[in-house]
Amino acid sequence: MNIYKVYFANSSRKPPREIGRNRSLKKARRVIYRFLESKNYKAPYWRGWYDEYQGYCYDVGSWSEFFYIKKEVI
Repeated sequence: MNIYKVYFANSSRKPPREIGRNRSLKKARRVIYRFLESKNYKAPYWRGWYDEYQGYCYDVGSWSEFFYIKKEVI
């Protein structure tokens, strides 16, 4: 079974914190949407890429904050 963990990272040099998890990549992206809505942030764009070490990376318009989705097999 695959689990997708969603992490939020900013420039404060702290390790990324987990903000949610889900069973599919599509539903894991919804966790990011809900997180942004809870902060009243309207993303001007979404830019995503895949990195083999960090997983799926998403930039949502803030130059110092990123989201990561890592796939883990249970």
